[in-house]
Amino acid sequence: MGLIKNDKIDEDAGLKLLSNMDKQFPGEKDVVSSIRSSCFDGKYEDYEFDDEHCPAMNFYICAYITTLQNCKSWKTTVVCQKMAADMKKCIAQLEDS
Repeated sequence: MGLIKNDKIDEDAGLKLLSNMDKQFPGEKDVVSSIRSSCFDGKYEDYEFDDEHCPAMNFYICAYITTLQNCKSWKTTVVCQKMAADMKKCIAQLEDS
């Protein structure tokens, strides 16, 4: 399932993808809900990626950051805890730019 349609994010396709994620990962409904509220309705554009011809990258960055902030199940490992801590630094950088 592609996220690009007519050189823009196909939000309907993205919402279908999230519905599938809801079914695959029922314990992470909060993450999926956060992605819905943080990365749709053009909000993904708040994440500026250098390539203006790739809006999907902005969406992926938004979804990735949102997942790292909110995903509970995988944060129990040391590596993932470090990634989550690093992401907080990354978010601060994005907000300052």
